[in-house]
Amino acid sequence: MSGLETASTGQTFYEQNREGLDSLFSIVGLPELTNKSLPEVVAATQPWVKGDHARPEHSFSFGVGQTAELNEIYGSLGLRDAHELPPAIYDHTIVLGGVHRGNNRRLEFLGKALTRGNIITRDIMLLGGERRVYPEVELDTIEGNLDKLASVDEPWLDRARKSDISLWWETDLLRLAARIHLGPLTAEGHDHGPFNTLYRPHLQQFNWRNMPLAIMHTRAISRQGEPRHTTEACMRDWLNTAQPTDNATVAFVAANPHMTRMGRSARAVLRSAGRSDIDLVVAGPASPDYVGHNHYLGEIARHLYEDQRLLEA
Repeated sequence: MSGLETASTGQTFYEQNREGLDSLFSIVGLPELTNKSLPEVVAATQPWVKGDHARPEHSFSFGVGQTAELNEIYGSLGLRDAHELPPAIYDHTIVLGGVHRGNNRRLEFLGKALTRGNIITRDIMLLGGERRVYPEVELDTIEGNLDKLASVDEPWLDRARKSDISLWWETDLLRLAARIHLGPLTAEGHDHGPFNTLYRPHLQQFNWRNMPLAIMHTRAISRQGEPRHTTEACMRDWLNTAQPTDNATVAFVAANPHMTRMGRSARAVLRSAGRSDIDLVVAGPASPDYVGHNHYLGEIARHLYEDQRLLEA
């Protein structure tokens, strides 16, 4: 079973996946975690999440055979495959921001899903926030996107080309990825495109193919590691801002290997806010080949921590 199924079965990720996790613990050199209690497992694996997804503090090195075994386990845990959006009419669609490669993958996924014609959504909101660009991870991808738009004459792009990319927020990266994969966005009111300023409006509103599309800028919060916005902070912000109707069906687009855990975190926010009536449909593209062990193992540790939080709630 995968993390996507945890909410519907009532079981924790740990309970669902004991066999696979015990095999994984043996491969990574922690055989003593076999048959241990959840708190003991969480304590032992939390070092795997230190730092950030793109800047992990914990590194791993495995041989070819171990990597093949681990990749099979990652797949069995729901961390590798794509999850397509089921054909439906969605009241809202939300797309979680991330590092720019991930933004491209998520917006490309959404663009293709909407182009197929069997999915209708009443609005789209891209959830960004206060996280500056990671130059060593994102700069090449950002510049590649700007090169693809070299012949496009739009005021916000002109400002973007003249600006210091290292001062962009993740919110700006979502705007760029949306322009690449969805096409032109018509701003409603003043257009706050990427440029060197500390100010970002909380909500930028656009029209895309006669549909409302907004980009939200969520404030950074204190967390383990450098302060920034998180899935939970973005979801709370979205609830307060979008004011979704009762029993809304919401497409939640993320990407593996993070998708299943982000979906769990988002549903936990809905539960704590008394909005379990919202049907959150989690979807997104498969993990790309460049994703390493630190990403997968970090997500497993986050799943286990989510288990503990669920049981303590």
